[in-house]
Amino acid sequence: MANEISITARLSASKGGTSVANATTAFTIDMTGDQMYQANPSITTTAAALTCSPVNQAGRYWLFVRNQDATNEVWLSFNGGSTWPIVILPGESIGPILVAASMTLWADAQVATCICEVVAVEA
Repeated sequence: MANEISITARLSASKGGTSVANATTAFTIDMTGDQMYQANPSITTTAAALTCSPVNQAGRYWLFVRNQDATNEVWLSFNGGSTWPIVILPGESIGPILVAASMTLWADAQVATCICEVVAVEA
């Protein structure tokens, strides 16, 4: 089969009479692997690796994370938690993003435990 992965994305903003908007990007791509993951794990205030088994995280994979908490942020890291470059605000999401091979996803909830929706698909 072909074109098993479908992605749609858009970013726009408007304030003070100025606005930006890219065209909606939508594309389909071939999935070289065959594993997928979807779950709603509890992200605690103790940083921990988030495995997406059976997705092979030693290879490239597509990732989507939605913070389902109404109050607290969730931070993500791909370097063992030494820096936290990705912040997901309450009720917001990131992705889909293509994660490089051998990058382990780490998650850390700020203030209190949060439930997140996590979807991963082998690239």
